[in-house]
Amino acid sequence: MDWGTKIREARIKKNLSQAQLAKILGTTQPLIAAYETDRRIPKLETLERIAVALDMSIFSFFPSSITDGAIIPTQEERALLAAVSDLNDTGIKKVCEFAEDISTNPKYRK
Repeated sequence: MDWGTKIREARIKKNLSQAQLAKILGTTQPLIAAYETDRRIPKLETLERIAVALDMSIFSFFPSSITDGAIIPTQEERALLAAVSDLNDTGIKKVCEFAEDISTNPKYRK
């Protein structure tokens, strides 16, 4: 199943029109239609916002075979992503700022 189909099915499951999803995302209905028909591929940050708006994991957009040779998120990383997905844009920005700050502290680096 491709991204467009997954977006469309999740949107319908949430009882949202393309126009309603577009409004939530701050974009246009024709762009949502283009994503759903695979005429356009959303950027990763847009895909994350779509996943949040549709109450789905961003990982559901990727086939399980994608993990072959790829970095597989740990349980803690998945929990962090799940927690962040509940935040609004301001909250996400704060988490990113905190992560940048803490990542420079040798006490917390690998």
